[in-house]
Amino acid sequence: MQGFKDAWLEIRSCERRPEKELEHETVLRIPALKEVMQVAENTLTDMQRKGGASFWDYSRRLDSAEVEEVMEVFQGVGPKDTGRAVLYETDVTYGGRHYTLTLAGQRAE
Repeated sequence: MQGFKDAWLEIRSCERRPEKELEHETVLRIPALKEVMQVAENTLTDMQRKGGASFWDYSRRLDSAEVEEVMEVFQGVGPKDTGRAVLYETDVTYGGRHYTLTLAGQRAE
């Protein structure tokens, strides 16, 4: 994602069952992905304990090296161009739970 001044990795709950299984080894190998997956697990566990809402999201800013690492998860996914940003989005299953991961890069002006 060259040519972007900001990049973010977002994770949120997903109701549909994705076909793509996110491998544990991949999560462990990519620190930014590991962080968002840990936040997701903690959030879901806390929400279940409290009986709260099932929809949530979490975003984490990425530096250029992290973007290159995280792009592995989005292999085979075409970008969506909104005019100001480019988005890569994929639904995954991890640990028996379903998530939507979005990599968003803001265009440099």
